[in-house]
Amino acid sequence: MAMLISKFHRLIQSRLLWGVFLVIIVFSFVIWGVQWPSESNRAEEANSAGKLNGKHVSQEEFRQAYFNVYMSVMLMVGRQVNINERMDLELRASAWGRLAALREARKMGVTASDQEVIAAIQNNPGFMTEGRFNSNQYQGFVQNVLAGMGFSEPQFEDHVREEIILQKLRHVIQQNVMVSPAELKRTYDILTDVFTVDYVALSAADVEKEVKITAEDAHKLYLADPSAFQIPAQVAVNYVEFPVSQYLATNSVTEEEALDYYNEHIDEYMTSTTNAPVETNNVASAQDSLATPFEQVKTNIVEALQEEVARNKAAEAATDFVVSLAPDRDGNQTPFDDMAAKQNLTVKKAGPFSMTDEIPGIDAASEFNVAAFRLNKLPEEYFSDAVPGSNTVYVLSLEQKIEPRIPEFKEVETLALERAKENALNEALAKKAQQVREAAVKDLADGKTFAQAVKPFDLKPATFKEFSVTTGMKETNEFSNVIVRGVISKSQGELSELLSTPEAVVLAYVAKRTPSEASSFAALRPQISESIKRQRGQTLFEEWKTHLLKAAGFEDRLAAKAGSEEEPIDEEPVDDAPAQSRENTSQYQ
Repeated sequence: MAMLISKFHRLIQSRLLWGVFLVIIVFSFVIWGVQWPSESNRAEEANSAGKLNGKHVSQEEFRQAYFNVYMSVMLMVGRQVNINERMDLELRASAWGRLAALREARKMGVTASDQEVIAAIQNNPGFMTEGRFNSNQYQGFVQNVLAGMGFSEPQFEDHVREEIILQKLRHVIQQNVMVSPAELKRTYDILTDVFTVDYVALSAADVEKEVKITAEDAHKLYLADPSAFQIPAQVAVNYVEFPVSQYLATNSVTEEEALDYYNEHIDEYMTSTTNAPVETNNVASAQDSLATPFEQVKTNIVEALQEEVARNKAAEAATDFVVSLAPDRDGNQTPFDDMAAKQNLTVKKAGPFSMTDEIPGIDAASEFNVAAFRLNKLPEEYFSDAVPGSNTVYVLSLEQKIEPRIPEFKEVETLALERAKENALNEALAKKAQQVREAAVKDLADGKTFAQAVKPFDLKPATFKEFSVTTGMKETNEFSNVIVRGVISKSQGELSELLSTPEAVVLAYVAKRTPSEASSFAALRPQISESIKRQRGQTLFEEWKTHLLKAAGFEDRLAAKAGSEEEPIDEEPVDDAPAQSRENTSQYQ
């Protein structure tokens, strides 16, 4: 009992535990805003996120729509996405469009049954293993992802139900899209005509000798916009490490535990004896699947369980260290370095570094940076919670915070020279590429070949032989995709526009364009028509939602409130995932 009470006492002091509650509270304050009604008869207005058709939309209803849009984005990119200011604006706009569309769907009597929801979830590729619905994988998503975001399985099912309804609305619009015969034929030609393309690529190396940059040029660039050279906020920290490997030798996994895991996750070890995917509701098909024998996978299971136990122990040790740093009830507190020495932990230093800098030797990616920038000098906030990495768990303490600043020219002269040279190279490259194209247009009109037209510029064409959009190229390189996009609308003997790539500027020439067999058109016509309808239908669906909002006299009260706030927005690392919140891809079609 004493041990239990002691453990509970440490838990209630844990910044990790209360940090979770704090994040939820702060998220509610920042994202949804807080209204303090001064009068009971204004409760509805105080709880209003906005208005549609003159009626208040509660913050709860809007919050659910916001979550559902975010869930669509997360499922589309396959992982959680940071919500920065730009992302929040897009999510908010899509949430209002979603609400308007769903309200219209209710008027139209469009619904989704429980059976449709179940089928949609079971057919989602993200919850499948080798073509079969994996209930353990789905429950893992519910427990680890949804729960981590503060949402439940019923809420996710509501999200799926709404996605099905929205997909039905898209389908209605899509079926009313008209595609002309000429458009079908033109698309068919683009997809199936066979191209042979010559091209030249001009890079910075082709103009580098022509570019001369001086310190004066760099100074002019700096003076034009000193803020472009701003040094971002930086932070320096001390930290201790809890390597996962340190705990591997201290734990063991029994064969019985491995067998229990195997039995509980048997779906993961099923292999089909046929090439066809196994349907979850087809007993005959299920009987054609066999489980890989336990003995063949036992070693892998044991190693995986040992690593999981080691990770948990490392995280627990780091959390215990965090708890030991917190002030007691009398305000007494052991300094970070002293506590590390007491526990025989080596204190290391990192920084100064910015939010986006990679830190040598740290395997926690951006999580380390984010944790560092959240620290401040307050007694309970100068140290972090446990920060898990791929092989190590970290605990940080704040050493120094450096505010962003605009440096003097001398401090960034080298950088200014580099940028000035890059700008000059880009300008020279664009100018030369345009000269090449203009000369080629003239020479081709005079009857010269493409090779002859570019020879005066010391350029020798390369060739992509006989490819179509549907069959692809036999050999590809870094220019393949941009060339295909640049020539598919061109006729034989025509030049593309100048095509920019990160490596070069490309000019392509359609040496030959051979029409495909007309006999194949009839077979491909339905697919082409459906593809055009789907793309155009999605565009019309977004326009329809915009129209609904306009017609409803849409008002976003939370956005107006947020816009009036003058508090700075904390910087978050820009996620490399697409910041696209438009619901253009349904996961449950």
